[in-house]
Amino acid sequence: MNIKNLLKEWRFLLLFFSLAISIYLLIPLEGTGVIVKSVSPNSPFYGKLNPGESLSWMNEIEIKNQDDIDKFQNFTGNLRFIHNGKLDIVFIEKPGLGITVFQRQPFNLNFGIDLIGGTRALIEPTENVSDIVIQQIIAAFETRINTYGLKEAKFQQINDIVTGKKYIQIEFASGTKEEMRELIEKQGKFEAKIPKLVKINGDKGSLNLGNKSYEFFIINNSIFIDSKTLEYNKSIEISGIKTEVINITNDSVVFLFTVFSGSDIKSVCLVEQPNICTSRIYQTGKNSWEFMFSVSISDAGAKKFADVTKGMNVYIDPRTGHSYLESKLYLFLDDILLNDLSISGDLAGKIITNPVITGGGITKAEASQEMLKLKSILQSGALPVSVNIVKIDHISASLGSEFIQSSGTAVIIALIMIFIFLSVRYRNLKLSSIMTLWTFFELIIILGAAALIKWTLDLPTIVGIITILGTGIDVQIMIVDEILHGNTSKEVYTIKQRIKKALFMVFGSASTVIAAMIPLAFIGMGVMRGFAIITIIGIIIGLFITRPAFALIAEKILK
Repeated sequence: MNIKNLLKEWRFLLLFFSLAISIYLLIPLEGTGVIVKSVSPNSPFYGKLNPGESLSWMNEIEIKNQDDIDKFQNFTGNLRFIHNGKLDIVFIEKPGLGITVFQRQPFNLNFGIDLIGGTRALIEPTENVSDIVIQQIIAAFETRINTYGLKEAKFQQINDIVTGKKYIQIEFASGTKEEMRELIEKQGKFEAKIPKLVKINGDKGSLNLGNKSYEFFIINNSIFIDSKTLEYNKSIEISGIKTEVINITNDSVVFLFTVFSGSDIKSVCLVEQPNICTSRIYQTGKNSWEFMFSVSISDAGAKKFADVTKGMNVYIDPRTGHSYLESKLYLFLDDILLNDLSISGDLAGKIITNPVITGGGITKAEASQEMLKLKSILQSGALPVSVNIVKIDHISASLGSEFIQSSGTAVIIALIMIFIFLSVRYRNLKLSSIMTLWTFFELIIILGAAALIKWTLDLPTIVGIITILGTGIDVQIMIVDEILHGNTSKEVYTIKQRIKKALFMVFGSASTVIAAMIPLAFIGMGVMRGFAIITIIGIIIGLFITRPAFALIAEKILK
């Protein structure tokens, strides 16, 4: 077998070019340190350090694993650190860093939560929806989860070809089942409402909104106003403002106006910026913490606030001496009262585009988490339809790391067993070595393709790779047997004709498998989709790269 002659063959050159590119794609990533997995809301690093960033150094100590991080858990004071190659500093008031990390992978491959741990949820819309609506839901969830700080989340639409239902699968390496449930289950319908008391004389009254006045009269607890009928548990629009009636007495009526909703929120203040927006947490008592953050409201929402509050009565709080409007601003999320805010007396009739939302908790961590959830939901807006969580699972990272080690050991043992089997079958060490080496080449090229397209390796894709390697050995045996025993019929074939005959059977078999995998790749459930796609990739690599090159070298060995 002349190596120089082989290097002139395009099939051989294509194989080694593919191997070289794959090895280049699989070499360890440049850089040092660890990767940030999560940053808790009450961490002093929150807002400075994000999931997915590299962390390589803290106060003169090189960071290589989680144990190096834990050395600073009781540290207080100024802590210098390097993230993504940039030097930064944070002041730690109380012990506890609130960050988790994981070590860099030895290869440039993306591993799924089956292998590195995390949380996975399968979500179903409550209505039959189109693909466009599914993408709108995914976009809303992306905003919520990324705002919450879980930036490594993956979203995937899944179609059930049997029932026709559409699902959404969400995976992220950090976070908990409880956090995911909180972010997903809320539809996110946000409304800010202000009640307004109007005096009546008999069955008549006058409602003032901005510069307009609307006369109304009452018959059988129904209010006739602006040529419309307003009843309990129903709403109408008056002067462009959603209006309800919540109470009727002998001398007054209480109207409830929706002054702005989620669609009116233009932006949420995620991190405080002096003279621009507010976002802070502060202690109000021994077991009491409060938060406040501002939101930017559309001009239309601000005008509705001004119209409703214009002319509203003002009272003085005797404890503080501050003046407030007689009504409060009530915030509702998914029709559940979130909190109520007093409105300063000097805001009556004014267009306010940056109201402040407040809340609290018993501990700083509880208040921080509540504020972060509320920000995430307000930032994403309401979902186009409500959704149900079909199932939600948390996978331990320790099981995944054990599986990766076991898989590597299994591959080595499998290659050794393949070599022994082939040596016994063909009694030709050179041929057996080449066939075993070709199996290893095929594994490298498949992994290189996965690194190139940033495909996530999880349990189904690993099963697919193992399947491809097994069928690859079968194909090699088919080619060798055809070369050795292809003259059993009455017709006499040359070696090249036998190889062509074997490759024709290989192409036919591969085409059948690809045809079977295509439906699963595009419309199958998540687990089957990964298996199908990696199987198709492996078969294509075998057909056009490894099989032709193996047929060439087998011909040279057995000629």
